[in-house]
This record gives sequence, structure tokens and C-alpha cells, in this order.
Amino acid sequence: MQLLCSVPDFLVKRQSMPVFDVRTPAEFANGHIPGAINLPLFSDQERHEIGLIYAQEGKKPAILKGLDFVGPKMRMLVDQVLAVTNSRVVGVYCWRGGMRSDAVAWLLGFYGFTAWRVEGGYKSIRRTLLAEMMQPRPVRIIGGRTGSGKTQVLHELQGLGEPVIDLEELAHHKGSAFGDIDEPPQPTQEQFDNLLGLSWLSHPQESRLWLEDESHFTGSIQINEHIWKVMRQAPVVYLDVPEELRADNLVDSYGRTDRENLKRSILKIREKLGGADTKLALDLLEKDRYHDLAILLLRRYYDPGYDYGLARRSPETIHRVVVTDRDFRKIALKLKDLTLS
Repeated sequence: MQLLCSVPDFLVKRQSMPVFDVRTPAEFANGHIPGAINLPLFSDQERHEIGLIYAQEGKKPAILKGLDFVGPKMRMLVDQVLAVTNSRVVGVYCWRGGMRSDAVAWLLGFYGFTAWRVEGGYKSIRRTLLAEMMQPRPVRIIGGRTGSGKTQVLHELQGLGEPVIDLEELAHHKGSAFGDIDEPPQPTQEQFDNLLGLSWLSHPQESRLWLEDESHFTGSIQINEHIWKVMRQAPVVYLDVPEELRADNLVDSYGRTDRENLKRSILKIREKLGGADTKLALDLLEKDRYHDLAILLLRRYYDPGYDYGLARRSPETIHRVVVTDRDFRKIALKLKDLTLS
């Protein structure tokens, strides 16, 4: 049996059923519903051939060509679904909710599955998620110079039940020249938007939402323009952390990192550091003087950049919290109880 539902209903149902994206591998790689499994009805080449026939000969010859491709795959498609789930209720979508998802939903329904399709397909899901990011939220920003422990505090807030979105986790990047170290490849821009849209949607509109202060770009990923503006106008809790503690935090984060990766990152910022400081940084790295290296990078690279961005915020939106140790849970508890205008 196959059934049709709206995008909001489908996004709720996906939490309790496996979802199959029946588009081509290339379409899936560019962006998909997080958690979906690629079950391509056509390969990239097959879809290309069908498109050419559609353009040159019309719809019906294209459909017949599609049937030529699909016929031998029907058993394999069902087997692939059976291999990944014991559920008999599944979700299926394609680009516009048209023939591809209809065909796979029919096949699975014929076998005995209840197959939910979504009105308008992936295109409508994308439109919904992008629109969701335009919805207002009472946002709070955790700010502070590099090494202040912003990410650790964000995670502690989450553990305390506070709504948070970790943009760096979604982007697979810590947001600096060193941000890609020990991270998996970044998602595509489209996939990042999907992840962010679902995260935005998962929190009630009235709930206070915590995010970490970020640049507009996190690695190669750009934060949605509307959300970026909301972040820039939101109240900021600025963690005022002594330089020594911040250096300790950086050493904890990067001290076990492969030296060649650190060297590569230092060389990426050599124009901003200047020749003398780049040479000194590489020398400190070679001698395993990580704390001194952290101090150098904070003073010559990180702090000037962060201070410049902070100075462009309205002063009345910045609320300083003095931090004297590395007890991130204690800091999170303090932030949780803050009342900000």
C-alpha cells in the first residue's frame, strides 16, 4: 500500500520509519533528507539517457526506456530495502514526488510494505526547510575569544536540557584555519542547509536557542543569510577568559594532532601572521612548545580577528561573564540562569 502525506507530516514520520531517496547517486550526494538511504531507481547515466530521449522523442519513449532499466532491478530494489530494515512501514521520495517515487512506492506496496510518499518530493522538503529558517527564534549567542571553551559550554548547556544548535558540528569544521583538523569532509552547502533547517525546526519557536558565535563562513560552508543576521543582532554572552586558560584549552584540543596537519594550517595563515611570526610558529611547533605556540597564535592571529568582529556588534547586546577556571558545566549553569534583554 502506498500513501501520500504533506511535508510536515513526512518530516515527523521520518523519525520512526526508514526513508529511501530514490534519486540518482549524484542527486543524493548533493543533498538529501538527513538519515535517508539512497535507493536509486536509475543510475546517473541511465537518468541522463532517459532525459535525452525525453527531450528528443517525448515522454512516452522516455517512459519505455525507463521501464527497460527498471525491469531487471525490481527484485534487487526490494532486496535492498529488506537488507536494511525489518520495518514494514517506509518513506520514499524523489525530486518532485513524481514518477520515480511513485514507481518505487508501488513496487514496495505490492510486496507488502506501507510506503509513504511526500507531496512535492525533495523539492518541497527543501522549500519547507528554507522557509523554516526564516521563522523567528529567541537566539542567544555564546561568544568569547578563541580557546574560551565556547563549544564545551554549548554542549554542557545541551546536557542541562537547553535547546542548542552546534553549527560547527553540522559543518564538520571548527571555524578557523585549523578548523578542518580531525574532522570528516564538510557536507555540501545544500546538505548543510538541510541539517540546519531540520535543527531549526526541531526546537519550538518560543524556546531560547543557544548558538556559538561564528563567522559567516565555517570552512567552505556559508551560514544561512537570515540566521546569520539573527545571530549578529542577538544578545551575546561573552566569556571573558584569561589568555593562559585559553592557551590550555587549545593545547587540549590540538596537542595530540599530527604535526604535519598543524604545519599545514600555520602555512595557510602565513600572510596574516607575517614572515617572522610564521617562522617562529613553525619553530615552536618543531620543538613541541605547544603552549607557547598557542599564545603566539592567540595574540597574532585569533584575538585581533575576533575582536574586530565583536566591535561591530551593538555594545548593549554584549554581556560579559568572567571565567576563572575550566569548569565548563559551572559556566553553563551560570549562563542557563542569565536573564538577557
